[in-house]
Amino acid sequence: MINQIPTLIIDTEQQSLELLFSFLKKTDITQVIGSYSDLVNGYNAVLELRPSIVIVDISQKTDLAIDIVSKIAVNHK
Repeated sequence: MINQIPTLIIDTEQQSLELLFSFLKKTDITQVIGSYSDLVNGYNAVLELRPSIVIVDISQKTDLAIDIVSKIAVNHK
């Protein structure tokens, strides 16, 4: 078994969140360590859990989502 990459999903749309989670769970490459439908809670989880990959849907609440992506890029190195 290979080392799986810790991954966190932030998506405000529950259906797409579940689909993405289900897809990633089937892979041997990633380990989903969290999934959040609330942008702020998801961002706080990124700071706490420090995943290697963060997937953020920016189709809803676009300004806030882009702000969070920017903060992740600056603070999560």
